[in-house]
Amino acid sequence: MWRHLIRLLLPALLAAVLGRAAAGEALAQAAPPAARRELAPTGAVRLGVVTAAVYNATVDPATGELGGIGVEVGRELARRLGVPLAPVGYPSAAAAIDGVRAGEVDAVVLSLIAAGAADLDSASPHLVHDVTYAVPAGSPIRAPADADRPGVRIAAPAASAYYLTLERELRSAELVALGGAAAYAALEAGTVHAFAFGRPDLVSEVAQRPGLRVVEGRFMVSELAVAVPKGRPAALAFVTEVVEQAKASGLVQQVIARAGLVGVQAAPPTRGVRLPATGAPAVPASARAPAAAALLLLGTGLAATGLRRRTQRRRPVAASV
Repeated sequence: MWRHLIRLLLPALLAAVLGRAAAGEALAQAAPPAARRELAPTGAVRLGVVTAAVYNATVDPATGELGGIGVEVGRELARRLGVPLAPVGYPSAAAAIDGVRAGEVDAVVLSLIAAGAADLDSASPHLVHDVTYAVPAGSPIRAPADADRPGVRIAAPAASAYYLTLERELRSAELVALGGAAAYAALEAGTVHAFAFGRPDLVSEVAQRPGLRVVEGRFMVSELAVAVPKGRPAALAFVTEVVEQAKASGLVQQVIARAGLVGVQAAPPTRGVRLPATGAPAVPASARAPAAAALLLLGTGLAATGLRRRTQRRRPVAASV
């Protein structure tokens, strides 16, 4: 009997599986044509990432291949658009901004502050990270507030969120536009007294420089997002939708966890952004209902069959006289 039951319910189960596959394929085709035109005018998503920040992008030293959180977000955008991803690495936020202005890339991963200052439109942020200082091991700077004193020179990369924030907030210290290896060299030489950058990179770099340490606490929290040139509303809406879904599904946090970064976490959901019905692949309601009923009936039938067989095995045999 249970074989007959399976034959009856198998079509519904197959319909559920095929329905899920069709839903996934439909999702790849659901991107608005305008978003594809604005984000991938050359047939690929050309995404600019900043390789100086480990929470933005990384470079494989052996192959030169770009990776990291920004690239993973770009891969999800490209997957949803149904086009390839063509990431482009830049050594700094300033260089990335120049790249998007020159038309080298269609979008770029930047902090909200840096993108806003560059007159770019940012989608929802996908991650947040702490920003603090690296200082010499014997420095009297123990907390971020200690750095804003007369005679203190603080380095920060030009056009970065850190530079723009310190430019606005510092009252006594001198701000120097300097980043990367040059900033660490100046710090070790004593020509600057603190270097402002994201905690994940500072922790990684200071581990290789025993004469330096990372200041506890933070003077700001930076939010990273995909930014596009102004006048591309379809691209902006599409990126925001994909990023919000990636955060809600746990995808962003999973990428962060794999990277093992300190002081980085997925950005919280953006208020006022409602996830549309064209979200993550799902089984259509028309397929879910028959599948659930089929599984319930199948489970009930198999359980009844098993109970009947056990009962038959345990039936006592009459003793012969």
